[in-house]
Amino acid sequence: MRSRDLHVVQSERWCDPRAKLLSGAAWEQHKIPVCRSLNLSTDFDEQFRYLSAKLENTYQDVLKRLPKNDAVEIVKNNKGKDRIKLSRLEKIDEPDSLKILKDKVDKLMPRIDFPELLLETNRMSDFTDECSHISDNNSRVSGIEVSLCAVIMADACNIGLEPLINEDSPQLTRNRLSWVQQNSLARTVYHGRRGEIHEKYREGQEDQLNVLGLATNAIVLWNTVYMQAALDHLRTQGEVIKEEDEARLSPLGRKHINFLGHFSFMLPQDVIEGQLRPLNMGLNHQTVVV
Repeated sequence: MRSRDLHVVQSERWCDPRAKLLSGAAWEQHKIPVCRSLNLSTDFDEQFRYLSAKLENTYQDVLKRLPKNDAVEIVKNNKGKDRIKLSRLEKIDEPDSLKILKDKVDKLMPRIDFPELLLETNRMSDFTDECSHISDNNSRVSGIEVSLCAVIMADACNIGLEPLINEDSPQLTRNRLSWVQQNSLARTVYHGRRGEIHEKYREGQEDQLNVLGLATNAIVLWNTVYMQAALDHLRTQGEVIKEEDEARLSPLGRKHINFLGHFSFMLPQDVIEGQLRPLNMGLNHQTVVV
């Protein structure tokens, strides 16, 4: 038995991914809008030729550079077959100044629940505006951004919709979330760096991997914005920050983000009005408004 030979019915993570594929009349009904959203041809042969040529060109390009790439070797395994061996990356030591800067920035990051992070990131980038109904209908449902963020969290955290359902909130009812999960097509995934949306990728499948990528990008964007606010605060306090240390700060930290157990989809009024959250000032619970 191999991986994926066995599947769990009704499981978000371990189900058969092929069961979610459209086929027959359902595929014919949605083929044009789905292919259009992915910038793909509806002609299989045409798309296959394009991808085959792209793969071949990439392969030939890599092959030409291989002799000059000192980090790659072709060696024999114990069965006499060729395999690729990649050289290990050398560890870059962290200077004490970088360690101190990381610690100070980490402590200043506001504590936040993941649902609020998604909503706040949406206010920064409007990424939910790039989500449309699978029918390609441009109509907009009231409060859809809350429903979309809830579905993103359900899939990205692999918790399903059940913990997020709130029948007292129109945006979080079972019917609304189920409808959004089944019918909304995430068209564009934004990647944030240094507080800016700098690149977009066409995506078309609502599978867990793509949603996880979108959630990760949201974390990167949110962290970047607040890391910059923390750095600005440190500078106002007279801190001298080395450019090379700042360049090595990572926006992938998550200790300040609560992913489970609390599912509030409400933003503070100051954030709704476009302000940033106060920075965290440590054990004495003081805050700095930025």
